[in-house]
Amino acid sequence: MEQRDGSPVASCLTYTPSRVTVNANPTRVYLTLNASTDLATDPFRLRLRASQGSLTRTADFDLTVEASASISLTVVDGSDRGYAVAYQVGTGAWQTAPVSSTHTYVLNLGAETTYGVAVRCGSGSEAQIFIIQAHYRELPNPRVACSTRTPTLVSYNVGVDVSSVMVDGSVVEGDVVTVYDWQGGSNRGVVPLDGRVTVPLSLPRGSRDLLVTVGTPGNALPKLARALRSVDVRDGATDSWELKASDIQPAYKVTVKYPEGCTPTLSVVYWLSRYNQ
Repeated sequence: MEQRDGSPVASCLTYTPSRVTVNANPTRVYLTLNASTDLATDPFRLRLRASQGSLTRTADFDLTVEASASISLTVVDGSDRGYAVAYQVGTGAWQTAPVSSTHTYVLNLGAETTYGVAVRCGSGSEAQIFIIQAHYRELPNPRVACSTRTPTLVSYNVGVDVSSVMVDGSVVEGDVVTVYDWQGGSNRGVVPLDGRVTVPLSLPRGSRDLLVTVGTPGNALPKLARALRSVDVRDGATDSWELKASDIQPAYKVTVKYPEGCTPTLSVVYWLSRYNQ
């Protein structure tokens, strides 16, 4: 084996078997490449050459060497609630991580590609445990918020116009419009005859992501949903959005299981959200 430019392959890249005896045609051989940990993280353009007498055959292939996978966990604890971190590499045993003054924890996965992190926020009866298990490419920078500094709230109104979808009966008078803040707060209003409803909120000033849903009272599955990105929250302001037929969302079924190695003793809550908050 050599590089396609004719130069030899680095000594820290070896292969087995190094010699094959061909007794029949065709012959299938599986080549195993072994790379030492100090091999440069570069692409290699390689050529495999086999010879017998005057007969020579070559096969070209590319090899890309990547650095060992790692993830970086950030824990937000602005109110100094206190927390503890444990981690898991692959499907290995859970280990306790030493306290980090920067609240950032870098986990090197070596040859593994999956990981688990668990953050216990608070203590005693007020404790909460957040568990994340993922592939490092899926979630390379997990973030858990144990607490934040209590912000000053301002009064802000979200106007929602669903009149265009009341024409075909998708939304009717008496349906409920709910506006959710990404940190868990929400408020609702009832759709009137003209389809225009204003929902008052108390939110921190500045840019926020909000979620608006419209549904039948008592039914958890919304008829319409729209994410409002980077909403500029100002004291006493009102901004309005229109929900259209394109915002009607299909139903999806999700099956959620306990994380591997976790046996909850109290209630368990699952959610999908930005930054796992």
